[in-house]
Amino acid sequence: MAARGTPGRTTLAQGRPVSALRWLREAHAGLERFDTAGGFEHVCLIPLGRALALTGDLAAAADVQARLHARQHPMVLFLQPDLYLSRAWLAAAQGVSSEAVALAHEAASVAAATGHSAHEVLALHTAVCFGDRSVAARLTALAARVDGPRPPAAAAHATALAADDADGLRAASDLLERMGDLLAAADAAAQAAATYQRMNRRCAAHRAAARVRRLTERCEGVRTLATSTVAPLPLTGREREIGSLAARGMSNREIAHRLVVSVRTIENHLYRINGKLGTRGRAELAEVLHDDPPEPPPAAGDERP
Repeated sequence: MAARGTPGRTTLAQGRPVSALRWLREAHAGLERFDTAGGFEHVCLIPLGRALALTGDLAAAADVQARLHARQHPMVLFLQPDLYLSRAWLAAAQGVSSEAVALAHEAASVAAATGHSAHEVLALHTAVCFGDRSVAARLTALAARVDGPRPPAAAAHATALAADDADGLRAASDLLERMGDLLAAADAAAQAAATYQRMNRRCAAHRAAARVRRLTERCEGVRTLATSTVAPLPLTGREREIGSLAARGMSNREIAHRLVVSVRTIENHLYRINGKLGTRGRAELAEVLHDDPPEPPPAAGDERP
């Protein structure tokens, strides 16, 4: 039964908590019957709590946290950073960002005190995804001595967020997607979209928002503190329809024929669409409406807590 928790944790690390729930629930059901001492059960309860929080079942996630608190066991002290992070994800799902960041820092402190630098990276990067701008220097230092794809990606993400570097956040999102952490990639893209918006770079903001929507779909519709701030495109249904056809390379005359309207009507719609999105022509419109994914990432060997 414990083996069933492994695909659950892996699927969760990839940003697919809905799929992860089935594996984690099966693993927990199997362990609960035999683990009367309250030890190994925590191995399943911790990621289960995070999955429940991400999927919006906050009552069940809170019940898991209460159970974890009530059934502390000496043999799972090494899981203390994960316990803090599980609580952090619940706080984030409840919209309490300051508490979520503080709990992620607690996880990082415990990991640092016990010499678990890789886990410290994971914890601090989680804080960055929650909006923390204070850990860029520490993550940069850790990236110089911790192996794996996450440390440099996390350091780049933290540095760009601290500097209000929208292009850097967009690049960090690419790195995170390639390493397999789709949820963190969506968070970085959402932070990029917000930064572009503050800079009045509307087209770039909409491109980043399109990326958030694509990644969120791959994450089974999960919304985080960052991605929940991304607004839908400011287009009517008809504008979206015409814009999508134009973005796919159809001429105004072809679109008019397809929709049985005049060419002038299509021209007027495209003028309004480009004005709303800040785009200039079909190429930029395609980037906003059809954010193309990078090359498929290699298998992730690094789980996010």
